[in-house]
Amino acid sequence: MVRAPALAAASWELEGRLGGAWNAGLPIVIQQQGYENLRFTAELRTRGLDPPLYYGGRITAWQSGRGWAIDLVHHKLHLEEPPPEVRSFAISHGYNLLTLQRLFARHRWRYGAGLGAVVAHPESEVRGLVFEETQGLFRDGYYVAGVTAAGSPDTRSRLGVDSWSRRRHASHGRRRACRSRRVQPGCPTWRCTEPWA
Repeated sequence: MVRAPALAAASWELEGRLGGAWNAGLPIVIQQQGYENLRFTAELRTRGLDPPLYYGGRITAWQSGRGWAIDLVHHKLHLEEPPPEVRSFAISHGYNLLTLQRLFARHRWRYGAGLGAVVAHPESEVRGLVFEETQGLFRDGYYVAGVTAAGSPDTRSRLGVDSWSRRRHASHGRRRACRSRRVQPGCPTWRCTEPWA
């Protein structure tokens, strides 16, 4: 059990991600009542920048170099080159990977592992039959489709914004001749307060 005072003392972190994914070819079996099963190897694409976007997010509570995180990856799967019986097959409103993760920080590195559930929103039309999207969770087409595990080593580094800002202010000061000057707060150099006309 996590006590409220412990949560209040934690350092909170929020992350957001965009991108894509590579998907391995996997065997698929499509079953329909009254028809023979369709069996084929699926070539799946993510189409990460097509709406709805591929994205991820994580919220973490850190305390003494250890953290608990809830992580969501909104993955997408689109079937490429389907057999003739399949007009469309996609999980584009989310092959969602929702995990609870335990994280550890050491120096610049962080490590984590977690377990969770796959929540999928399938859309398909096979042999003229459209998959019903008003069933499942909340009658909105979402289904708990399995379990998932996550592991993540990562490191953090600054993008150099501070050093860029210092160089910018320094060059600004060198370019101008000034009647008077003063140190600008947050910048290790001076700036003009009354430049010559």
